[in-house]
Amino acid sequence: RDIQTSGFSVNPNYVYSDARDANGYQLPPKINGYQVFNTVNVRIRKLDTLGAVLDKAVTVGSNTINGVTFSVSDTADILDEARKQALADARKKAELYATAAGVELGDLRAISETQNMGGPIPYAAADLAYARAEKAPVPVEGGELTYTINVSVTWALDQAN
Repeated sequence: RDIQTSGFSVNPNYVYSDARDANGYQLPPKINGYQVFNTVNVRIRKLDTLGAVLDKAVTVGSNTINGVTFSVSDTADILDEARKQALADARKKAELYATAAGVELGDLRAISETQNMGGPIPYAAADLAYARAEKAPVPVEGGELTYTINVSVTWALDQAN
């Protein structure tokens, strides 16, 4: 479940020559081997082990690491808290506008939501070949992920007393 093949291909390697046939046409290239690409996605659940995993990947022969993407495995609680904060902020602003307009907020009429996860944050895994020469694992900083909930809220407006 934590290691998934996301791509696999086998491509021939060709050797080209300047040799010509009896009619003067260049001979077709010859296959001298194959190049195999095996792409895997690996999920690391403990951030403090990520550097060692990257280091080991290079040590055992990985020659391309496309990057690291950070994510949260369960966002339900995070998004629920963002929803509460978004609605509280909408109410605060609506009350400010209503007061400035000399009216009061009435009944809540509608709420709609849009989510903006901002996408995962990639971490460039450049210079891993140099890190391989070091004894310490590749340094990795997790940073922060931002989850945003946008709400559109409609209230009725009542005349102020």
